[in-house]
Amino acid sequence: MSSADKIQNIYKEGEALKALQHKNIVKLHHAFIEGKQFIMIMEAALGGELTSYFKPYGGKHDFMPESIAREIILKVI
Repeated sequence: MSSADKIQNIYKEGEALKALQHKNIVKLHHAFIEGKQFIMIMEAALGGELTSYFKPYGGKHDFMPESIAREIILKVI
């Protein structure tokens, strides 16, 4: 795949993200290339890291309750 094809694929992905409208998907407002950098202007996601939800269950034998895992997975998909 050539560099031009890769750039075109990135733009297609950006356009697809800009078209998405969902409360659980971070909104992409604008994307552009400046020099060798691809810059995306996105909505601020202030909810924290997904991994922080798993930390309380991080022990060797601690498991996240299925009800909580199901809720997180449904939000992600």
